[in-house]
Amino acid sequence: MSASSEDSPSKFQLDPNGAERITNAEPKSMRALQQSMKEMGVNASAYIKTSMETLKQADGGRSIQTDEFCTTETQGLTRLHDMIERQKTNPKEKRPQKWNFATVPYQLFDKTLDDVLVAFLKWSTLEADDEDKNYEEGMTKMNISKAFRRLESYATWMDNTGRDLIDPPMDTQDDIQKSWKAWNMKLSHDKSGKLVWWMDFDTIDMETVKSLRPTDTLRLFVWMAHFIMLDDKAQKNGMVYCQNMAKVKLWTSFSLIPPKLGLKLDKLTIGVLPIKMKKLFVLESPTWMTVLLGSMKPFLSKKMRSRIVILTKPEESFNNKLNTKISTAMKSSTFLKKKQDTEEETLDQEEEDTSIMTTTSPQAVLESTLGFTCIPRGFGGMNNGALVTDIISEKYFGGIASGEELEEDEEAVDL
Repeated sequence: MSASSEDSPSKFQLDPNGAERITNAEPKSMRALQQSMKEMGVNASAYIKTSMETLKQADGGRSIQTDEFCTTETQGLTRLHDMIERQKTNPKEKRPQKWNFATVPYQLFDKTLDDVLVAFLKWSTLEADDEDKNYEEGMTKMNISKAFRRLESYATWMDNTGRDLIDPPMDTQDDIQKSWKAWNMKLSHDKSGKLVWWMDFDTIDMETVKSLRPTDTLRLFVWMAHFIMLDDKAQKNGMVYCQNMAKVKLWTSFSLIPPKLGLKLDKLTIGVLPIKMKKLFVLESPTWMTVLLGSMKPFLSKKMRSRIVILTKPEESFNNKLNTKISTAMKSSTFLKKKQDTEEETLDQEEEDTSIMTTTSPQAVLESTLGFTCIPRGFGGMNNGALVTDIISEKYFGGIASGEELEEDEEAVDL
């Protein structure tokens, strides 16, 4: 693979002396978190700002007055192709090559460029909870203009990867499978048809992941993102992201995916991918993660705030006390934008802030929300879950399990 500017230490690597300066005590306030990040050589303000901007882009915002709508995919595809051609020849377009979609790996999934464009059209379909005045019950309406805005962000993001995805060409069996096994991520469909993306820090092969080049991790996440965006059920029903943080230390988390690469991947999966994020569940949240999410939620839309849920065990008394402090702080006008500081929006805050954390059993919440059969066996250390072979392994890797499950299954065969 050709060398990339994104593999340079200045872009992706942490300060090598940072780990020695950080104690085992996790930061319990935003000030302490910022100081810890600074000691690792991370620009905390820029990191948090970029994270908030990405979360704000998750739903693409509401329609604007000049937006164009259609009622069929055929109409939408015709208009998107027209918009793309017009943008290619626009003298103000600084990067016309991005509209060639040369780095988009749709062929790996036996799809076409039209299939990619349809994903953006379906993403732009108005739903009742969008609180969009253009929504009409019983009528399919796709916001072509909104789809194109998202498509443009996507085209820019993909073009920014340079030659990392195409030199050499991505290969599912050769380079993707190794990274996939190390990360041990899984995909399944829940009881209502939503796609669920599972990541469990307890089952990640830490040593192998740390040995991967940044471009290896980039290629894996881009590959998985495209599998998701081209999944029919995900396009129709949206996606749920479940992440077991396993109380991972701040340094460990940032050393697995260097901060700038992590922000870039967040931008793809949350801020650019044309799949609606229905819920984000965080289990075993370390204190620094709870602080980080708590500080950002006041600046998110009411809908987005309600979709981020930290699941904790009732006995975790410290985190529950911390959550109370965060919720109180979130209701304080000193934590809110000036434009949010109105009676109506303060009321919205009070109604939705409880979504920051629930002390109901994580197992009960996931089983009730998603269904037992789609949960990976032992996810988050819980005594639940029936899934062993996920849809990725079934379709591309001969039905083999990954990570620890692969080893367990091999032992079972020996017996």
